[in-house]
Amino acid sequence: MPSRHTPTTFWARVDQRGIDECWLWRLARDEYGYGRVRYHQREWHAHRLAWALVHGDPGTNCVCHHCDNPPCCNPAHLFRGTHTDNMQDSTRKGRHPRNATSYLPEGAAHHFNAQPETRLCGERNGQHVLTEDEVRAVLQRYVAGESAYRLAEAYGVVKGTIQFIVSGQTWQHVPREDARVPRAGATRYDATTIAALRTMFAMGSVTQVELARRFRISTSQVNRILRGRSRR
Repeated sequence: MPSRHTPTTFWARVDQRGIDECWLWRLARDEYGYGRVRYHQREWHAHRLAWALVHGDPGTNCVCHHCDNPPCCNPAHLFRGTHTDNMQDSTRKGRHPRNATSYLPEGAAHHFNAQPETRLCGERNGQHVLTEDEVRAVLQRYVAGESAYRLAEAYGVVKGTIQFIVSGQTWQHVPREDARVPRAGATRYDATTIAALRTMFAMGSVTQVELARRFRISTSQVNRILRGRSRR
């Protein structure tokens, strides 16, 4: 019985087209779109095996795509490079997730700024829980005085999710007007505001939570004001 592990059987599983076109792997792919194949008791990425069959095993080097098309196995679209080469190529094409190493561009040259269309934010992110319309509603309701805790209950998320939204750490592309949450300990209050807050609490008519909602600050900030530790 002939072996299934031959160059002929491998290339039969590749959609070979024109020399300048992408040759797509026909069978199994991983979550990133790269072809997966078992060849002589070893697991390979299909494009890496394609390179190896034509040029020899790349060893510890990476095999990268000129075409930026993960299932492509056309040897003319592939090149061998180091891990640094691969990361730099990923960055140029706007696919690197964060600026974690010194050779990646920063500021306006960072791919999030240079190629904003590649940023998987909001509903384009496959892990999103809320929709853009729901985020707008969260911001409106927060400005109107609802607490992050109540909003989290209403939308079935944890309080931190709401806090990240209103502070601008997530869903940054959605306009939030004056809905940003002051950072704890960073806001300065005038003497009139502090006196009013302390008076209302001393009268026993409101709780710290209600004061936080009314003055649109956190309960920890209210607590610091009442203890005389606020910044003025």
